[in-house]
Amino acid sequence: MGKTHIGWCQYVWNPMTGCDPVSPGCQNCYARRMAYRLGGRCGYPLFYPFTPTLHRSRLEEPLRRKKPTVYFVCSMGDLFHENISDGYIHEVFEIISLASQHTFLILTKRPERFHEVLYTSLFLSGGDFFPNVWLGTSVESQRYEFLRLNHLYPMAEMGWKTFVSVEPLLEPVRICPDNLFWLDWVIVGGETGPRARLCKKEWIDDILVQCKIMEVPIWIKQWGDRSDVYQPGHDVPDYWQQLPWREEEVLERGEK
Repeated sequence: MGKTHIGWCQYVWNPMTGCDPVSPGCQNCYARRMAYRLGGRCGYPLFYPFTPTLHRSRLEEPLRRKKPTVYFVCSMGDLFHENISDGYIHEVFEIISLASQHTFLILTKRPERFHEVLYTSLFLSGGDFFPNVWLGTSVESQRYEFLRLNHLYPMAEMGWKTFVSVEPLLEPVRICPDNLFWLDWVIVGGETGPRARLCKKEWIDDILVQCKIMEVPIWIKQWGDRSDVYQPGHDVPDYWQQLPWREEEVLERGEK
């Protein structure tokens, strides 16, 4: 667990690490690059360091922090990877239910597991959903907007807070208005890193307009290292940098 430079959260929590590529957005994965640099250290296997790996010693980290915090869960892996058992995911959600003062953001490229796995976890919260959890999926192209949001929708119907990360944005993506109606938040960004693929400003602008029309909060993470936007000093207007919560709201909820 540690602080992060990711602008839309405060800390990261990695009770597991590792993943396998499932779509074009995985091609230049930052987490895989970092895992190979750390191979043999910090809990990463020496050989094949991005193999999905459980870190039970990290499970209780959020319980040790009393101050209400916004966590990004598994920034270095995919908790819903097919090699992570339902039982271990249940253990993670048991910790989340106990750490009710925190907000947990969970992002996956495998939202098809959400309903199957989490439906059996509901007894942990005593209700139909976990009020301190945001479930999200990643989308990099129009094809995956259709496929992955179809799996996320049933969770919104059950009352979960939901979001989509349109990153790395590899082509124009039109988010279906029916999806924007139930989504609680959108993140968008171009690809970064030494092999970053092109992201055009007009693609991001189009998503901004879509969100503005439907009044959905949006966070532009970055333009991308191969954006056609002139990078130095080019900031996104504050008007668009909307988080669906405020720090004072997180603090207030934790004090109750």
